[in-house]
Amino acid sequence: MGETSVAQSRPSLVPGMVAGLVLVAWIWILQALASSGAVRDMLERDGVPSFGQNLFGYGLGFFGPDLRVLSSHPSYAVGAIMATVAMVAVVAGVVWLGGRFVISSGGLAILLIAWFASCLACAAGFAVNVVVRGVLSPNPSLGYVFDLLGAAPRIGGEWGMTYGWIPAVVALLVWLIGSPRSSGVQVP
Repeated sequence: MGETSVAQSRPSLVPGMVAGLVLVAWIWILQALASSGAVRDMLERDGVPSFGQNLFGYGLGFFGPDLRVLSSHPSYAVGAIMATVAMVAVVAGVVWLGGRFVISSGGLAILLIAWFASCLACAAGFAVNVVVRGVLSPNPSLGYVFDLLGAAPRIGGEWGMTYGWIPAVVALLVWLIGSPRSSGVQVP
């Protein structure tokens, strides 16, 4: 009567929400760094991609070519906001669904679920951004929107694979902190 399953007692929505917030914060930080002149200097020296290109390359155009573009046309700003909301929702939802079925020793499973969720969220966020920008654009080009939508899984997946481990580790830490501890004493 007093028994509860691990899936019922695990607070799996919190790790997903935290991972989603970390993911979008990381994307915004990378986009801001890429928009500044300091990172642009690191990206290429004499036509040769540098360490900075490999580190920041995927984050350069996630919300548009530059953060200054967000203020130039409302479609970029609305697209970035909608993409941010979509990414948090996807990560939180996937981690919550996956976390409901993870047993108490499943730390690696939560890490992998959150990393996979980050890849899905980046693809979904990129797609939402493209659609919103295409709809709100003063001269919408359906061919351009469909081309970018076709590339969304690859671009978002690459970004998620490259940087998604960071929110995945945070989700694992939050999951471990919030997981119930067994005392070794069984109550009938």
